[in-house]
This record gives sequence, structure tokens and C-alpha cells, in this order.
Amino acid sequence: MILSKFILQNIETILQEWEDFAATLVPVEQKMDQAMLRDHGKQMLEAIAADLLRPETARKKADKSKGHGDAPGGKATAAKTHGADRLASGFTLNAAVAEYRALRASVIRLWQEAGGKKPVPSKAINDLIRFSEAIDQAISESVTSYSFEKEQQTRVFDTILSSSTDLSLTFDLEGRFAYANKALIEFLKLPLDKIVGKTFVDLELPAASELQRQIQAVMSTKEKVHGEMPYTTASGEWRFYDYIFVPVLRRAR
Repeated sequence: MILSKFILQNIETILQEWEDFAATLVPVEQKMDQAMLRDHGKQMLEAIAADLLRPETARKKADKSKGHGDAPGGKATAAKTHGADRLASGFTLNAAVAEYRALRASVIRLWQEAGGKKPVPSKAINDLIRFSEAIDQAISESVTSYSFEKEQQTRVFDTILSSSTDLSLTFDLEGRFAYANKALIEFLKLPLDKIVGKTFVDLELPAASELQRQIQAVMSTKEKVHGEMPYTTASGEWRFYDYIFVPVLRRAR
């Protein structure tokens, strides 16, 4: 059976395998709406199957082999939409790419199983090459969309927090600074690249050990902590700063 026909006739089986694999990539509370996942997958597979049925010129074949797809930069595709939604669903970029690898592997394996031990005709080999190129194009579109949305979120986040006079910061899961707003950068008198990746202890801030302990407690309990931090100004004045550490939890879809 030609690959395009196989994909269309077995689309539900393929999508179920994809859905099962996607479910292993993130915790249950971060899982995407399954109906949305199937819709994206179905659109992509139908578009690929339709493309396989169209004659391919030598020029087009050469362009695709170099990673140049057909979709104009501004045109919305299922892969672009899927990439943005995967970011919103808590997927890492590696996990989002792994989905496409799994989709490719599932289609090829199921197709081979359906064909049994029959010799593979040259037309089937060409279809297989074109299918792989289509998946690569979907990966490219999805990664571009994912990266663009992440960059936009980061810019909005930074713009909002940097307009505040309050000291705002985030930590990674190892308790190291992942972000510092403008007020904190000015407070510490250090550039951002000298803050990110460091801990309170590394920066030799007052009550550093206690603050690090509280950060770890917030990560473990997922409960916010409120306290005061003593600090001596450059003029020798003794002050206390109120602080709140709040866990960042992804909402369930």
C-alpha cells in the first residue's frame, strides 16, 4: 500500500500511538488537551499525505532536501500552532521535538508491519524520503514557533518586572538565580550575567544560608514563605527587607 493511502486509512491508530507517547513527556497536571493534540496531529498527517500524492519536481526535491519548506513565514500551520501550544503546556523543546521523532517512527513501523515481508518498490522508498522531509519541515516550523513564543513571553515578563521598584527574582530547581529584574541588578550592583547561576551564598548576601534553606523548602512543599532579610547599606545604615518566596506551578490544562 502506498504511504499516503496507508496514513489516511490508519490515521487513528497512528494518532493513538502519538498520544500515548506524548503522555510520557510531562507530568499529568501539565498534559495537553488530548482533543487538541489529535487535531494538530491529524492536520499534519493529512497535509503530508496530500503532499505525497502531488508530483515533485527536481527543483522542489532539491529545496526540500536542504530544509526549505513550502509554508510562507507568516502562514499558520498545524506544526506552528502545535509548537506554541507545547510551550504553553509545559513541554521542553527537547520533548516537543521527541514527539515528531516518535510520530515518524510510528508511521514507518506500522507501514512496514502492514507490508509484511514484501519487497519494497522504488516508489515506496521515494515516499519514505518525502515523508521524512515533511516531518523535518514540521519539526522546523514547530521549533521556530516554540522559540518565538518563549522569547515573547520572556520579553513581556522582563518588561513588567523591570518597571517595578521591588526586587524581583526567580530561581532554578537547584536554588540558583535564573532571573533578576532591574531593581535587583541595581541593588546588588552587579551585571545580570554575574547574578544568574549564582546562589545567595555565592553572592555573600546576609542570611544567605537561611534564605537558601527557605528556597529549597518552597520547592519541596510548594508553599510560599514570607520573612525579613537584614541588610546594611553602603552608608552603614541597618535595614530589613520583607520578602516572599512563591513556587511557580504550571496550571493543569
